[in-house]
Amino acid sequence: MDIVSTRFNLNVEHRSAVKMQHVDCLSRFPQSCLVVKDEITARLKKAQQTDDHIIAIIEVLKQQPYKSFNVKGGLLFKEVEGNELLVVPKLMEREIIQRSHEIGHFSTRKTMHAIHQQYWIPHLETG
Repeated sequence: MDIVSTRFNLNVEHRSAVKMQHVDCLSRFPQSCLVVKDEITARLKKAQQTDDHIIAIIEVLKQQPYKSFNVKGGLLFKEVEGNELLVVPKLMEREIIQRSHEIGHFSTRKTMHAIHQQYWIPHLETG
């Protein structure tokens, strides 16, 4: 018998991520610290402003809704399965993929999963 169970009367219960969104991040792959994340976000914003594909989407959004894209704080996002993901400009795709891999030297599948927690790269397959 466990010491903890003799001292405490515990009832363990599963709660889905939908009900526990504020703690769901604890089960996600670690990303980078806030300072690095803010620096990357600022660079993504600047790179989005020079990406022809992203500029075209933003121009369409000024007139009408377009697919599942939206602009917040000057950044283009795409909603995928209920998550708002930052759209990665072509110029920064390799860097985002590389950073996501280097966090834990994950396999291809796990690296893509880590990327899909925050970012959307148009042609990145989830396999």
